[in-house]
Amino acid sequence: MRGLGEKELIGIFLTELPASQYMQNRFFESDAEVLSGGSGQLLFTTDEFSDEDFFRTDNPFKLGYNLAVATISDILAVGGTPYAYAHTVKVSTRWDREYVTQMAKGIATVLKKCGIGLMGGDLGIATQWGYTGICLGYADHPLSRIGASPYDKIYITGMIGGGNIEAAFSFYEQGQLLRTGARFLKNYFSLRTKESKLIRDWATCCIDTSDGVLIALNTLSRLNGLGYTVQNLPYHYATTMLCRLLRIPKELFFMGECGEYELLFAISPEDEQDFLEEAQELNLKFSLIGEFVPDDDRLLVENDKVLNLAECDCSARDFPSKKDYLNKLLGFLGHGPLKV
Repeated sequence: MRGLGEKELIGIFLTELPASQYMQNRFFESDAEVLSGGSGQLLFTTDEFSDEDFFRTDNPFKLGYNLAVATISDILAVGGTPYAYAHTVKVSTRWDREYVTQMAKGIATVLKKCGIGLMGGDLGIATQWGYTGICLGYADHPLSRIGASPYDKIYITGMIGGGNIEAAFSFYEQGQLLRTGARFLKNYFSLRTKESKLIRDWATCCIDTSDGVLIALNTLSRLNGLGYTVQNLPYHYATTMLCRLLRIPKELFFMGECGEYELLFAISPEDEQDFLEEAQELNLKFSLIGEFVPDDDRLLVENDKVLNLAECDCSARDFPSKKDYLNKLLGFLGHGPLKV
């Protein structure tokens, strides 16, 4: 990156991002940032991102926005209130000043929506970009992944497949995808602050879909000792065209591990009606996708076809390449291998 040094990089982020109101020191005045305390139980989360996560980098504002949403999502998944934010940014040598400025503006937009500010971090320059986001939060009674009972209803915020859509543009041969890419440039992850506040009052358990919906479902299933049946999945509107272009089944956008950072949670049958009435009053929408069951089955019902997902309990980390992993999923779904 010619003419863009460390001090200038720091200046960009400190100019664009709001400072945390809880900071007691000024930037650079102490080795560790000093914060005043919040109320409730303190929450902490950190996430690292790079090219391996298949975030598209063609739109720097969107990249920054999505990275910040992805970082804060874990706080929202436990019903918490974000409190302060920090990050480590590894800036690519290919990025110029305008790119970094737009990326910073994307991060700043999310922080301002949450009413929080930056409390510090670290910056560097490398051939490959990287980002580590850190968020502090607090909650009176944090929501756990454990607590579901048989026949609890499974709900999700938003649509399924946003993260895997991002991955498709990065993973597949560009050609035809690039010609339609402009239609999907505004694929921003959703910041579920309002939904989180309602969910924490009613849910028996909750998790974000950072690793995809299937991984989230399987995690709740395993931790609670329950099976599940899901159907009527609310797929992202872009999946229909991508499935046609790539000749892949839509279930791949549900099973793949590039998540959309929505909130997946359970509501007891006794509380469901009251929950839905309050959601309607607040103009919040959720999708009912199934229920937990008292056995080991993990069933997906699609177009009168039933798949037992317990028969495909695997992780991308189990395979030497992403292509091998995707071919495993496609084989389970009865389709041929990828053509990339």
